[in-house]
Amino acid sequence: MSTGSITKTFTAAEVLVLADRGLVDLDAPVTDYVELPFDAAGATVRQVLNMTSGFPTDPPALYAITAAVTADLDRDFAVGDGIVLVDPEAAPMGAPGSRQDYNNLNFLVLGELIERVTDGSYAQAVRSDLLDRADLRRVWVQDDETPTAPLTIGQAPRTCPSSTPTGPGCPPAHRPPSPAPAAASPRTPPPSPAGATCSTAAT
Repeated sequence: MSTGSITKTFTAAEVLVLADRGLVDLDAPVTDYVELPFDAAGATVRQVLNMTSGFPTDPPALYAITAAVTADLDRDFAVGDGIVLVDPEAAPMGAPGSRQDYNNLNFLVLGELIERVTDGSYAQAVRSDLLDRADLRRVWVQDDETPTAPLTIGQAPRTCPSSTPTGPGCPPAHRPPSPAPAAASPRTPPPSPAGATCSTAAT
């Protein structure tokens, strides 16, 4: 199944591998490596990594690329295809280093950085530097790699059509609040087997 934002762990690790090799300066402007359609205001690679870049918030671009992928499943999408959908006039979240905001756009930019620096695909870099070395044989990077059975089927992509902006694929801000869950009925625990003891520990 899709690992979703766990992918960010691999992306960050790969950037640090490249930095360790001297191929990336963490304190250099990210635009030294990636051309962006919006003003990055001098945000460094380190600030992009720790979500203090101040980049514009990304939901419009994120849902646009999700809709594009869903509409054309036979197309090979590149990391940069999501970046170019960001409005060049989009307002920044703040000055670089001034605040931390969880923003997927940061890691789209880092994925593009990896491809530019290695002159190959994101999948190739992560495969050779991380996955193979960790012997992660049941992990694949789509769409460069093809998963093989057995597989866990994850959630299908969802889109937010303009005709129904409160649908399940829309940003949370556009959806009505979910009803409160019903109170759970108390249950009597089953008896312990003869001779068994139970204990609890705070973690």
